[in-house]
Amino acid sequence: MPDTRSTLNRLFKAMNELSCNGFIDKKIYEKENGVSYKTVERDINFLKKYFSLSVEKNKIILRPDSLNPKYFDTILDQLNKLRINNDFFLFYIFAKSMVESKYFFPPIKTESNVVADNNFENIIKILQELVRFDYKDISGKLEYYMSDHYKESSRSVFRGYIDKIIKSLLSKKLIRFSYDNGFSEIYTVSAQPLKLINYNGEWFIIAYVVKTDKKDHPQVNITRTYNLSFISPMNLTEESFPDEIVESCIEFKNSFGFFIDKDIKKAVIKFHGKSTVRQVENVEWVKDQKLCYGNNKESCSFELNYPELGRHELISKVLSFGENAEIISPPELRKEWKTKIKKMFSKYSK
Repeated sequence: MPDTRSTLNRLFKAMNELSCNGFIDKKIYEKENGVSYKTVERDINFLKKYFSLSVEKNKIILRPDSLNPKYFDTILDQLNKLRINNDFFLFYIFAKSMVESKYFFPPIKTESNVVADNNFENIIKILQELVRFDYKDISGKLEYYMSDHYKESSRSVFRGYIDKIIKSLLSKKLIRFSYDNGFSEIYTVSAQPLKLINYNGEWFIIAYVVKTDKKDHPQVNITRTYNLSFISPMNLTEESFPDEIVESCIEFKNSFGFFIDKDIKKAVIKFHGKSTVRQVENVEWVKDQKLCYGNNKESCSFELNYPELGRHELISKVLSFGENAEIISPPELRKEWKTKIKKMFSKYSK
């Protein structure tokens, strides 16, 4: 099947041919593009809106008085930029990879209770039409991949939750759910969803707590982050969102991770070894991080903000570098990091 079948590719090729050769052979155009006679006529009618063309037998000829060649080249140039742009090509690859893998979203069920896979495939086909035909030859050579994500058999669990959260946002009705993170007793929360986020392959909800029966910290009118994996069950209530939110949603992107907390602290993380330095110097853990190098670039350090509630995630991140990374400050965070290492050594060295 010819790669030039899309409308945009056909028209681009036609404009190039008119610019270079001064004419198009209708029979060859029809055969090369695998289209019908009616489609050829439709393309000609489109081109006539911008160019002065004459048709002689099977040839579409660009007349000398057509239009300013500079203007003609500008049209070609703009169309060429749209279709050749590598940023758009990478966006197409990203969208294609996400739809095929379903890393970031489980397909939402439609009103007819049918999973909308075909709709997503149609969107990809629309994007594909904007990709130049020779780029399509290499589209299978690029892919976005994530190793930490839900198993395919588990993704359907979150369909109902996401559907209810979206309905809550649309209807402005509170959601109610039980939460069990394994660190405290199971408790119930009634909340207003503020933001639904797929963070590193997992679904989280940032919500404004209106009611809770949590015993150790029964705080309300605060913003908290919940992992959808620890929620069961979730229901949409008939209670409306509060008229005013006492505590506004803190922007999670201002510090490491995305846990919501007013208690923001500053940490210094040091990395050792040239290969580790090369690995981390081009990575952004948080937008406003500061990078400092040691002697001969054999070490470097990050200075970054982190939320107190997210300290466990930061410690885990540092531990993932093994002996090549250490927490320098603050002292209490360094102490907790060292305590975890000692516990691991005590447990696994036997």
